[in-house]
Amino acid sequence: MAVRRFLVASSLARLIERQRGRHDEIVEGFFPPQADRRQTVRIETAAAYLTLVMGGEPSEERFDIPRRHAEALIAATGGLVGFGRTALTLPGGEAALLDRFTRPGRLDTITVAFVDEAAAAAFEAPPWFGPDITAQAPYEPGALGLQGIPDDSDVTPDNRAVEALLDVLEDPRNAAPAADGASDAVDVPLADAESAAELPSGGEPDGEPATEPADAAERAGLDEARDAARSTRVEVERSGERTGRGLSDLARLLPARRAG
Repeated sequence: MAVRRFLVASSLARLIERQRGRHDEIVEGFFPPQADRRQTVRIETAAAYLTLVMGGEPSEERFDIPRRHAEALIAATGGLVGFGRTALTLPGGEAALLDRFTRPGRLDTITVAFVDEAAAAAFEAPPWFGPDITAQAPYEPGALGLQGIPDDSDVTPDNRAVEALLDVLEDPRNAAPAADGASDAVDVPLADAESAAELPSGGEPDGEPATEPADAAERAGLDEARDAARSTRVEVERSGERTGRGLSDLARLLPARRAG
């Protein structure tokens, strides 16, 4: 699968969200990147994850973690982004995700998914899309969290853009969701890193053990995550006792598991 990302004018993003609702609330915390790995903590409305990208590998490994551990780790990360997400379908049938960032600042982007790189390259952006930011590193979520919103992110729509978007929203596939549907949003406080512990509960209750890995491959993956977390802890514990507590939680979450 391939994707392309574009900026969207904030006024148009508001129209989309008003019509379609908000399908998810997401907070991501980014540890400062290291030469051999990148680590991200992600909290969604109904789940929480630790994501690892090792070395120069393009693929990532994602591990489900208890929400309380994710909340502790969020407070230890070097940068945060927070955004609401809305799904919609474009006239050509492409699936798109509108992300409305509220942290570290205001920014609206849309991501379009394609079956392959050829389809992505052939895609003609509709008039209501802003500049293509697919290959622009400052607009990657990690860069936004660690460096802030770029100065050139403002988009001003014209009448043609508004009319084109209204045509999309009138498509029956983009009808307003039912009031009791999956698009109901759960507000996520994003005031600052210290408020991470106030994120809405939705994970395992206190005291419930993490699920045991199903097989040797999963155990090996958890061991790798544990080793990366230990290395990160050495680097960030110097910044304060509170950071050390967050990474200690991760070390307990990912204990050593040996086959046999």
